[in-house]
Amino acid sequence: MGLPPGQGLPPAMESAIPDGVYLQVPGVELLGADPKFSPGLALTSDWAVYSLFREQAVDCAQANSPSFPPPLNDLSRPLIAAGHIDFLQCADAAQTWLEYAMPMVRQINRNQEPPDLDAEPSNAPDMEETAELVAIAIDLLRQIPSYTHATYVQDNSVVTQYVVKIPTLRPAANQE
Repeated sequence: MGLPPGQGLPPAMESAIPDGVYLQVPGVELLGADPKFSPGLALTSDWAVYSLFREQAVDCAQANSPSFPPPLNDLSRPLIAAGHIDFLQCADAAQTWLEYAMPMVRQINRNQEPPDLDAEPSNAPDMEETAELVAIAIDLLRQIPSYTHATYVQDNSVVTQYVVKIPTLRPAANQE
């Protein structure tokens, strides 16, 4: 089973990094995304770090890598899998995207011809309503600052620990 010969992803683009190699997912530049967006894998003798950004993966794979929150802070324990998501940074990136994209979408909508009177009703989503929903989702992301997990073997068992940081939520003061 599998893909016929000559089909599928081309080989990863390989570049040297300190004490290792970075394998970038091929074809990303064709998307027209920010050149810093470079999903791939940084491999050293001690680390295998997947990231969406080359510099971040390289930084994490170096001996002087940044400190990680629990349960990733115990670097003496070999891990099967690990992950960390900084939702605050994701929310900031999504907010920037929303502020960048929405004026263009509004301009495109203004430049379109109105539909014919006998045209079928459109099923296209209302862009203002969609932007409002995205803004709500961004606010929700900001309520959970981060998620971290580590999976390892301990006493012949596979253990997964995770930490979800959620600040204390307080009800809004009654405004009567």
